[in-house]
Amino acid sequence: MIAARTFITSRYRHSAAVWGDSMYIFGGVDKDSERFSDLLKFDLEKESWKRIIPVNAGPSARTFHKSVIIDGKFYILGGKKIFFK
Repeated sequence: MIAARTFITSRYRHSAAVWGDSMYIFGGVDKDSERFSDLLKFDLEKESWKRIIPVNAGPSARTFHKSVIIDGKFYILGGKKIFFK
């Protein structure tokens, strides 16, 4: 079991990208329609989570977007900022 999992909220419609030994997850929505704008890192070797805090204001919460990592930079493409119940 992953001890740090207590702050990771289950979600769907998020994006994920792998870079080296880590998987990065951005955004998404939970079953109560709460949208997320957080960036999470999952270390594939240590099986542990870490929240990444952006230097500047991060992107807005979104769903249905794509992400990619190029040369160590995480890019978010498109998506919906508004989610209707």
